Amino acid sequence: MRIGAAGQASFALFAETWTAMVEHPDFVPGMNALWDLRSVGLGRLPSAEMRRMVEWASVRGPRRGNARVAILVGTDVDFGMARVAAAISDGQGVQMRVFREEAAAREWVA
Repeated sequence: MRIGAAGQASFALFAETWTAMVEHPDFVPGMNALWDLRSVGLGRLPSAEMRRMVEWASVRGPRRGNARVAILVGTDVDFGMARVAAAISDGQGVQMRVFREEAAAREWVA
């Protein structure tokens, strides 16, 4: 499943996008996903907000299921911020990796 978002990163944007994903008719718990965040500005997101997003998602983990999640970013700053999210989410039932190249991200979640 491919998820796209645009705008400034925020808890509200994340919660809205995550909810839309799990409510999509094609969604199945445990489905791998590629989150294309190249049009989202992660760089200004405070780390506390990032932690809040990861904690919010972990509480809803059973609905999401175990899966691989590829985070696709376009800048070095966004890469670093997404790596923070991946580190915080380690052990939460979702394997998360950050990518700059779409082909590599697609391959990893295939």
